[in-house]
Amino acid sequence: MKSVNSAGLLSDYLVNLAESFVKLFVLRIIQSPLNELSTTKSKLMANIKFGNPKGLSTHVTVKNDYPQMFDKIFDVLQFLRDSVIGAVDLQSQDWTPENELFVHVLFPMLFDTLSKACLAPSIPDNSEDMEKYGDFCDLIRKFDTRLKEARLSFPENENFEEFVKTGRLQYARRRKAHMLLHIREIIESEDQNTYEVEEATERGSLRSLYAARMGLIGGKLETSMPQGKAGMTEKHGLEADDVSFRLPKCHVSVQAQTLVEQAYQTLTEAVNMDSESASELYFCTRDMFDLFRSVAPILHADDLLNSPARAAIFFNDTLYISHHLLTLGYQFQKRLPEPVSKFATFLDMVPFFRALGERYFRAQLRKQRDIIKAFIADAGGFSQLTDDSRFETVERCAKQAITHLKGLSRVWKSILSVEMYLSSLGLLVDSFLDLVANETTCLGEVAKGEAHQLRYILGIICKVEEYFQTRVGKTAEKVAIRKYVSNWDNFLLLKDRFSSV
Repeated sequence: MKSVNSAGLLSDYLVNLAESFVKLFVLRIIQSPLNELSTTKSKLMANIKFGNPKGLSTHVTVKNDYPQMFDKIFDVLQFLRDSVIGAVDLQSQDWTPENELFVHVLFPMLFDTLSKACLAPSIPDNSEDMEKYGDFCDLIRKFDTRLKEARLSFPENENFEEFVKTGRLQYARRRKAHMLLHIREIIESEDQNTYEVEEATERGSLRSLYAARMGLIGGKLETSMPQGKAGMTEKHGLEADDVSFRLPKCHVSVQAQTLVEQAYQTLTEAVNMDSESASELYFCTRDMFDLFRSVAPILHADDLLNSPARAAIFFNDTLYISHHLLTLGYQFQKRLPEPVSKFATFLDMVPFFRALGERYFRAQLRKQRDIIKAFIADAGGFSQLTDDSRFETVERCAKQAITHLKGLSRVWKSILSVEMYLSSLGLLVDSFLDLVANETTCLGEVAKGEAHQLRYILGIICKVEEYFQTRVGKTAEKVAIRKYVSNWDNFLLLKDRFSSV
């Protein structure tokens, strides 16, 4: 071999041999490490055989096979080196030119094959497997040490060590890709179920954070708290009245609830990561929310425009997500490694989510207003009601508008928060009463018979007051309609005007 190397032919020979060897033996060992490896050597020849013994099926490598895999790869590398260039004197301080060339040619091919076929696929995609990943990393380090001690790898080679060091980062990146695909599948799912949520059922409210800071349990201070310690009257930065930050009782989609839960799980994983890996998972969490904000409105564009229920649920979803975004960063900041803890916040995303939900729900309100407006327009005015056909037309159109509002009431009352339901329905009723008032005030003086018919029509419209109720337990309680319908008193005065004719 020395003469071949001196002639400059050994390099080309080793390249061809190494390519075939890695493909025929190393790759097959990675794929089926339990298969039998046998070697024989004599003065004239060397034989190596890797096959499938009788009764043992070829299979893909599993975790329990890794020790045998690394042992057999080491054995075939040493066998090839000793058979081609001869045994190496490990006691000598100097490397022979032939062995140095052998390692220079073979090792890059070996690492590339191992990396693609074994190391990269071995990176877990869930936290449970990641907790056990350290054992596999120990096997990689032992394999690397054996290669260097046998002079099958250069002492300064750090390929395996770099892979081990970046294992958590690679996991974080794989986890990120897996999570984003999972979130997209969730967003695109056809599940129409909803969850009822409220302040008491959710993490991250200012009240619960204050309670945690102060050591409150069940709304009371711990009895073990020594006197003179921080009490309820001291300032801790969480004492502000949180009315505007409270989550009202409402219904949200399965997709939004799952998204928030996945965000908490991802950030919880990031707590135990190094700074670079934690940064990947933090930005993964942000990307999850951005994915919802980008995909959901486009995916459900028709429903958001045409379905009052879907528009209301989407509004609640954005409200629910915004509620958690307000304090999500604060909850994890002190537990995340630096420098992630210094910039981990989601507050900047809140205005976009709130504006998104409001924009689509406002569009739905405008659509419903136009539908009611069309009913009134179909009546052709409120004049000549003494004519039976005209009276029937106006009565039908008024009842259609009332029925439409009743339908919206049934849908929204079960989805929206109480205040949002009353405010939304109040806007539509206000617009409805304004249209009716415009039609009646332009009539001028009306005869007694026509006034009687108008009073009847306006009496039908007064039934909208029934929709302004809240439920406390099993009891329905009326709400002051004037709070939500600014035209109500004027409408009653208009009705009384025709009663006096």
